[in-house]
Amino acid sequence: MIKFDNNMSRQKIVSIITDSMIRIGLIAFVVVMCIKVFAPFVGLMLWALVLAIALYPMHLKLANMLGGKQGRSAVIIVLSGLLLVGGPSVMVGNSFQEHVSSLYTRFEAGTLSIDPPSKDVAECALPASHNKVFKLVEMIDRVFTTLLILHIHHRVSMLGISGKVFTRT
Repeated sequence: MIKFDNNMSRQKIVSIITDSMIRIGLIAFVVVMCIKVFAPFVGLMLWALVLAIALYPMHLKLANMLGGKQGRSAVIIVLSGLLLVGGPSVMVGNSFQEHVSSLYTRFEAGTLSIDPPSKDVAECALPASHNKVFKLVEMIDRVFTTLLILHIHHRVSMLGISGKVFTRT
């Protein structure tokens, strides 16, 4: 056990310990907050690490071919990656947007329906249950069309009611 000769040194040690505990607490708080901020990006950072390790030999070879220009090599690798991944992604996104827009337009016009299977499907050589599947698809088409018509009538009637309610003076 340590004995202190005077009260001044005891106050100095208490002050040092208090300062140290405050600093440790602040550091722990900052570490916890950093973990909370970066937690959603851990998977992304791990993939970035894997790609950096995997592409480093190609980066070195490309930099040597460009006369030691590592910046140009990095730009070429990044742009080629963006073209390889981004190009098809943009095309798929545009196609999806066009299909959704077409569906919405047909829904608003009241012409959205499931096309029944052609008669060739009914006549093809399928197992005995194919007739049940064919009838099920036809039934789904009828139900879907009926629900669509009911929805449109309900929407029109609600517009008429709301117009009457809000235009009263």
